[in-house]
Amino acid sequence: MLKKAILLFMGCFVWLALILAPPASHASFYSKSTARIDWSSLSISGIEIEWTSQESHPIAQIQDPNNQTGWGLPLKKDDWTASWEEREASLSVGNTQSGASSLANTGTSLNAEASAWSGGGDYWAWSQADALRSGTFTALGDGNLTISVDYYLSQDLHTDSAGQYANGTAYASLGLSRHGEDGLMICDEDGLYHKVYNGVSGFWEDSGTLAVTLKFTKDQEGSFLASVKSCAEVSPVPVPSTILLFASGLAGVFAIGRKRALKG
Repeated sequence: MLKKAILLFMGCFVWLALILAPPASHASFYSKSTARIDWSSLSISGIEIEWTSQESHPIAQIQDPNNQTGWGLPLKKDDWTASWEEREASLSVGNTQSGASSLANTGTSLNAEASAWSGGGDYWAWSQADALRSGTFTALGDGNLTISVDYYLSQDLHTDSAGQYANGTAYASLGLSRHGEDGLMICDEDGLYHKVYNGVSGFWEDSGTLAVTLKFTKDQEGSFLASVKSCAEVSPVPVPSTILLFASGLAGVFAIGRKRALKG
């Protein structure tokens, strides 16, 4: 009877401790990526061209299960205009435990920023931002067409403890193509791709100039595309304090039970 009473008491103690134990507390960790093209640095040289169309298109996407955005398709916001003018698409979801935000802006700079963070719960969050400007044109002469633009990329990733994961991508590209039977496309690009975990942090940045050159004949049509993309993700996989408490409690119950059995 005494053995059963002790086991029952210890079982009730463990159950009560599980209910009253505070939630696991984890330090804040985050991922932030930025990709930018300085539109004021855009240079077009060589043969003259006549623009036939110009478009701007920013896109922001976000997914945060902790904030009811679901595990299926992410929330998405985009905009479009038939000109090279400022357009913005942004989303933000968050509370005190986790959140994510995305910004895609095409003003004086072609800019894409994505960030995701978690500050106290077992939550996964992801965001992505894309911004692009494109156009079509007609060559007014024979010869080479060169387009160049300056870019900047950065990533800021931070984790505090074991089980925390932060991932980021920052990417910029410049493309030029010619239409017709001898159609050809060329592209210049650069990107940052990093991840940190288990208490590691890091900051990376890169800058430079993207440039493309392609030969055209008079009256030949062509296309141009400048784009930036950034992506951020955090994924904590800690061991909750309640699981450790439950395991140690059961170990105590079995130890006492074994001791009583040996004495009996």
